[in-house]
Amino acid sequence: MNKYPDLKEFAKIFMIPNKNHAEIDQLGHYTLEVIYGCMPGNTLDFERATRFSNKVVSSSAYLPPERLPPTSDAAKYHSYHVYH
Repeated sequence: MNKYPDLKEFAKIFMIPNKNHAEIDQLGHYTLEVIYGCMPGNTLDFERATRFSNKVVSSSAYLPPERLPPTSDAAKYHSYHVYH
């Protein structure tokens, strides 16, 4: 948590009851963008595709999908799960 001081504040927001789905979805996306080091303004899907293409071009070894940022849909449902 010391590496990402903003995440402490995000964690507190996930603990507030009666948030709507849009707020949770947006907060979850932003949190995962911070964790995965996405460039400002880029979506998780764009970062995932960019990193995938860069790694495929530069490496001939197998690329495990867990090393890539999650898709936006996966981020949404993960955020709902964390909030629940």
